[in-house]
Amino acid sequence: MEEIELLSLRWKELFKELEFHTGDSYDPDNTNVAPLPDARAASRAGFPYERSLEFRLQEAEISKKQAELEIAERENLPKFGLYTNYIFYGSDPSAYQDSFEDIRRRNFFVGLSASVALFEGFRNESQTRRLGLELEKLQVEQERAVAELKKKHRRLEEEIRSYGQDVSHRRVIRDQTEQKLAFSERLSIQSISDQMDLISRRIELAHQKWELEKSVTLQRAAAKELEFLAEVPR
Repeated sequence: MEEIELLSLRWKELFKELEFHTGDSYDPDNTNVAPLPDARAASRAGFPYERSLEFRLQEAEISKKQAELEIAERENLPKFGLYTNYIFYGSDPSAYQDSFEDIRRRNFFVGLSASVALFEGFRNESQTRRLGLELEKLQVEQERAVAELKKKHRRLEEEIRSYGQDVSHRRVIRDQTEQKLAFSERLSIQSISDQMDLISRRIELAHQKWELEKSVTLQRAAAKELEFLAEVPR
């Protein structure tokens, strides 16, 4: 009875937490919760860690830092420019006609310029090194996060298998308890078995059903957590 009371209290606490996050009101005594899906589908699926929300967020940060680094590296490169100049002229102070003829003379210039900001280069070089180190840090953090995700995936897979074995075992116990109860009920009808023995077996059956349902729920909860681990954000 004490365990049932603790579970009932925890049930109400969970609804309070749900109200805090959603802003809606719930009645714990009149709210039906949809059952968790079967664990077998989740346990058969692979683990595409690159689809997890955590990995995708880190990948976005790395891409952003790589873009910043590329911009900083381009700032250190010399800047080249191409210019052209086209000139036509005519000038002759002694004869107007000769001056007019000189207009036909033309000059066309093409030039290439290069500039390097020496003092800015030192600042840009320092910024490039800083961005490079920040990028390496993000990549190391991503590798660590991937290792943690894979570790968590293996743990959940093991929990699903372990709970699956427990579910199979408890189903056997439940079936055996049901058979014993049915036998006791037949004896009770024949007044061979007392009522206390019958009540005891009914209590035992209820307990075994509860243990079975708990194992099934834990297995499905682990499978659901595994599903969330690789869920694609919508």
